Amino acid sequence: MNPEKIDEGSVTDADVAGLEPVVKETEKWFVSHGQPHLIEDYNATEHVLTRAIPFLVVLLVVQLFRAVRVGWPDQPLWLVGVVVLAITVATRIGLNLIAGRELWRQADSVGIVEASAFAVIPAIAWLVATGDSFEFFRVLVTNYVILVVIYVITSFGVVRGSARGLQKALSGIGSAANLAIRALPLLLVVFALFFINSELWQVSHSAEPVPFWTAILLILTVAALAVILLLRRELEGINYLKDPDKIVAFCKDTPVGDIAPALAVEAANPPPLKRRQRTEVALLFLYSTGQQVAIVSLFIVVFFSLFGLFAVPISVLEMWIGESVLTPVFSFDWFGSRVFLTWELIRVSALLGALSALYFAVNIVIDQTYRDQFFTEIATGVERTLAVRAVYLMLLDRIDASESTVSQSVGDHVTMSPEIESESKSRTDDV
Repeated sequence: MNPEKIDEGSVTDADVAGLEPVVKETEKWFVSHGQPHLIEDYNATEHVLTRAIPFLVVLLVVQLFRAVRVGWPDQPLWLVGVVVLAITVATRIGLNLIAGRELWRQADSVGIVEASAFAVIPAIAWLVATGDSFEFFRVLVTNYVILVVIYVITSFGVVRGSARGLQKALSGIGSAANLAIRALPLLLVVFALFFINSELWQVSHSAEPVPFWTAILLILTVAALAVILLLRRELEGINYLKDPDKIVAFCKDTPVGDIAPALAVEAANPPPLKRRQRTEVALLFLYSTGQQVAIVSLFIVVFFSLFGLFAVPISVLEMWIGESVLTPVFSFDWFGSRVFLTWELIRVSALLGALSALYFAVNIVIDQTYRDQFFTEIATGVERTLAVRAVYLMLLDRIDASESTVSQSVGDHVTMSPEIESESKSRTDDV
């Protein structure tokens, strides 16, 4: 479509039909970038659970197969498969009949009935197979919990958002490594006091696995809280773009790139983000920042693992820990010397890695240099998404306005004018 016609507001029926694919492509672009809530009128029935149908079908088939297998332990697998296939097909036909769709039509919306079927039918199958009502309620509650988890993951684009954040983190792994190397001398000075401290090695040896890893999880939780506190500040700093030229620049190589110049002026004042949309943007920050911090921390873990592997002989570890014999995870020869990797070394390195994650998280909050290192690219990506959203909303407004104009025009043609109505009445009176 000609962008000038959009700019002038002269949008015809054919133009609207040409713009609808752009809207669809833009909505797919939001989903692929882990921001599905930026889709206008985004809802669970049409947008969320429909994307989860393949996983729900797999979940249904697996649970039915297990239930039928338990109920018919002596039957061949092919017969069990036939029964499961028959139940699955019957379920699809039944749901289409209830929804008033064609029997074999793929569902374009998933409501409460369809979602509940994926939870209830396997539970009924387990009840028939075992005759145990406890199994029925166990499977039913488990499936509803799975449905809630699937809804949250699909609704907020957790998988795509995490994948995109990981892609960005991996693409910036060089800068993350440079950041780790820059901080490594200071960390070595601080952590060396811990690394050669016999009490730390004794704790890593004697502590039970669950409390020890819980302590590490506590450190990582504090680091995550530090990042979340920063997110609030950064989200307030992400302003809606007011410059039409920047909007056009950000929209290049996106589905709205061709029509952005015609709508950029009006798009410079978009409506504010809704609560779920702000949550989704915050999650995007959290994915990217968390993964970059994780990469830097992993670098520290690997460094200290290698350092301890070659610099701390197992005889020294035995002396520090007070054990005469340690069981290594594995060992190998290194230029005539035998080196050992022990669980104690793994635990100490993991603890130092968690502390380094806390260090970087806090420094991101208080140090502008670190913040620029981590957030510049992420903030640019968010601003680009908001620019596309602004043009997308203006495009929807133009389409709605055009459809309203067309409807009004049709109504004017259908409604009889006063002169015609008067003439018709006069003819009726004559008759």
